[in-house]
Amino acid sequence: MKIFALIPARGGSKGIPDKNLQKVGGKTLVSRAIHYAYKSTSLDGVVVSTESPKIISEIHSTFQKLHPGIHDEDFNLEGIQTHPFIGYRGSPVLLLHQRSSSLAQDHSLISDTLETVHSILGLKFPDEDIYLLLLQPTTPFRGIEEIDNFLAGSKMENSYSPCVSVTKVDDFHPSRMYRVSENVLHSLGINPENEFSPRQELEEIFIRDGGYYLLTPSMARQRVPVQSQSAFFTREFPYSLNIDSPIDLVLAQFILEKKIWRDNL
Repeated sequence: MKIFALIPARGGSKGIPDKNLQKVGGKTLVSRAIHYAYKSTSLDGVVVSTESPKIISEIHSTFQKLHPGIHDEDFNLEGIQTHPFIGYRGSPVLLLHQRSSSLAQDHSLISDTLETVHSILGLKFPDEDIYLLLLQPTTPFRGIEEIDNFLAGSKMENSYSPCVSVTKVDDFHPSRMYRVSENVLHSLGINPENEFSPRQELEEIFIRDGGYYLLTPSMARQRVPVQSQSAFFTREFPYSLNIDSPIDLVLAQFILEKKIWRDNL
């Protein structure tokens, strides 16, 4: 059994140009994700998947900062053999997956990249069960030991169970939501009797926060990033902040600038 972190870092982005190269706390989003993965003692490797030459350059730059003085080899996932899969100084090895153009379009699905990377790793380790931990670089805040704690919570005797990180829904509760039809509002029908109840009395409901997804081998093969009855790992703000818009990016930068949350990288 082996477990690899997969950091998807497509070059294109409609909401924020070069989003994965935007800086929070002096590090790009993709570099932050790599740094956090490197602090894990549970991972066998870290795969960054991208089609962008600029992001590839950032990956090599991050490697040099993590391992000064060590020759920066081209760890191309498809080209290497199994023997280089040894972490430097106890850290998981950093690998590059160069995406095809079909996996790098605006409409491309992350599930296709997951399946592709899992298939390549399966060829490298035909006798191993390969688990993938999806780490979105757009989640800039993580705890130092959070990856290991997340994995420990889903560890079974000789395997892992599916697990996903979530955050509790507060003010934007489904009981207070509507859909629009024929230019009028209609309740979603989820506990509408509780619409005007105090927030503290509403049913606890959780939403995926985008931080962590742990995929079993069958989930990766079937292109299923999350499934029902998964284990879950609860996170709170600002850990649950997911950068999707320019306002999210400014908020993340402000949080560190004003020391509302102290950077731990």
